[in-house]
Amino acid sequence: MARRKPRPYGTGALVELKSGFAIRWWETVIDAGGNKSRTMKYEKLKAGTSKRDAEAKLGERLLAARQTVLPPPPVIPTFSELADRFERDLLSMQKMSTRMGRKTILDVHLIPRFGPTRISELSTADFQRFFTELRETGYQSGNRREEYSAHTLHDIRGVLRVVLNAGLEWYRQPADPRTGVPFNPVEGIRLPKLKVKNKKWRLSAEQAGQLLGQLTGKAKVMAALAITTGMRRGEILALRLCDVAVATVGDRRFGRITVSQASYLGSIDTPKTEAGLRTIDVHPWVLELIQDWVSRARKRKPEDLVFGTRTNRLENSNNILRRHVFPACDAIGVPHASWLTFRRTFQSLAHSAGIPARAIADIVGHSDVETQFIYIQSEDETRREAIDRVGNQLCEIVRNPKNETTVVH
Repeated sequence: MARRKPRPYGTGALVELKSGFAIRWWETVIDAGGNKSRTMKYEKLKAGTSKRDAEAKLGERLLAARQTVLPPPPVIPTFSELADRFERDLLSMQKMSTRMGRKTILDVHLIPRFGPTRISELSTADFQRFFTELRETGYQSGNRREEYSAHTLHDIRGVLRVVLNAGLEWYRQPADPRTGVPFNPVEGIRLPKLKVKNKKWRLSAEQAGQLLGQLTGKAKVMAALAITTGMRRGEILALRLCDVAVATVGDRRFGRITVSQASYLGSIDTPKTEAGLRTIDVHPWVLELIQDWVSRARKRKPEDLVFGTRTNRLENSNNILRRHVFPACDAIGVPHASWLTFRRTFQSLAHSAGIPARAIADIVGHSDVETQFIYIQSEDETRREAIDRVGNQLCEIVRNPKNETTVVH
């Protein structure tokens, strides 16, 4: 018996079943990443369908498959085009500090290097070579050549990662050249380990008191507020008269500050996190300092900045440090303190005083309670006390052993 000739490729197939007929055929499809492929389609026809009708139905499906207009493959953007869309659609929604930092990295480092390259052509090897060149060449600062710190390299990698993550969501590119699976090539970059820039430290209660005693005027009020509440410098700079109120509980009179704004490089925005929107009680002594400063500075309107300039513009926090705080630190013999030092001082002193961790986090505006332990610095006396307690307990057991040993589970 002669073998049946196979059907020509692309004409589909008629499948005879006990209950009737089914048809199958191939169709070309393009996935979200623009990759073209062929897929088998299968359709079971109604019982009682004749062979002629089944062949006619198969012909209809084949004709529709051939006439289907496939969407053109998506245009893969260059890195510069992707960065432009990232700035417009995503970065514009971020806080001012985030926008400025990431845009600077894009404009100075990433777009000049990868701008004209299509993102489908970017690879981990390209990025690793780029970071190696940054480490080896550094940058020019005046007449000197400086090296990029590990923190700077990690910041650049972080911006590169979020930009290419947007490319994965919008274009499913870059993709692995071997498998075609979309992936972010930044994940394979290796960088030097982060090192602590400066040793973290904080003022003791005595040092904080001596420092405030050396300060006068606006600098004293700002430092006192920072040390006794842990407020961020941007929150202090953006504080307005309407944010400061007087509260009374029983015979006690104290201040109450509503934190609703913060400044960054001359721009006022909302605080760093949602937890930053908060109300803080202020010690009566600090309240008196604020009221005295406000009266002497002749601030009257509710919208006036408490620590603004004479023209009611944002004060430069670095000027306060250089002109007032640093000389005061030199006078009492301590390292130059910053606003972060004051914030760290409040959290450490509050923790040493036994204030619950949740309460400290609420006062300073931490979203996560655990974050405060990054700021807290223990005292030498506390560390010595811990060593003495454990050492004394073990020493007593060794010197006066008991006949019976108790197993502690």
